[in-house]
Amino acid sequence: MPFTVVTFTTVPSRIMYLNKVIESIYYNQTVKPDYVVLYVPYIFKRTGELYNIPDYLNDLQNNTSWFLIKRIDEDLGPITKIYYSFLDYQDPDDKLISIDDDICYEKHFIEELLDGHQKYPNAILGFMGGRNGNFIHSELIQMNHNERVFQKVDGLGGYKGILYPRKFIDDDFFSIIKELTLIHMQKLNKPILEDDHLLRLYFDRKHIDNMVLGTFYPKSLYGNTIYDIINIEFLDTSKLNGLYSDGNGENMGNSYKLIKEYFGIS
Repeated sequence: MPFTVVTFTTVPSRIMYLNKVIESIYYNQTVKPDYVVLYVPYIFKRTGELYNIPDYLNDLQNNTSWFLIKRIDEDLGPITKIYYSFLDYQDPDDKLISIDDDICYEKHFIEELLDGHQKYPNAILGFMGGRNGNFIHSELIQMNHNERVFQKVDGLGGYKGILYPRKFIDDDFFSIIKELTLIHMQKLNKPILEDDHLLRLYFDRKHIDNMVLGTFYPKSLYGNTIYDIINIEFLDTSKLNGLYSDGNGENMGNSYKLIKEYFGIS
């Protein structure tokens, strides 16, 4: 039986504050996923911090059938949120939706991704991307259209989640991630930083389309952060340079360079 799975990871400084994110991706959704899976390493590779699972997450796992905490041995950086779910869910018809841990999600986002998947079952779908250097956004492309609009893009960003049909993942994906992780640790002393670009190049090589779908439920272009809702001070990484950027773009650029070199792109 195929599943729809929402998959994500977190960092030690935010694991205490995921309740609003989880509320938005399950309780508030018009179409609920079969599972919500939180992948938690034992050690946060960037700082060496240990992860402590708070009671509220353990209680949620113990008292529901849909929420799972998966402990993993290795922090692979941002791609942790989707890499391990590809290992755990291997039915070709599984639909894996990766999200970030610092955004509260609009209540129709799963419904819209699944609706888009019905129309484009052989594409990866999201709400934000780029093509030929131009910004493509779900709110903007849908304006003044009654039927849902789709636009092919060069690659997708994580805003409001990305739907990956499991059938697109071959065994080479796992060896590529392991090899690139080793290269990054040797040259940057950090795991892979540019997961969006890595996935774009992987799927490009397999001639799999990336599509932005228009949304019928526009909100702020940047969503609602946990900071906006519960007034907790922390780095809102979705609007800066990613979980491992150290607040500047240099490491991100170096990560992208290593990934391009790996795929033979100048």
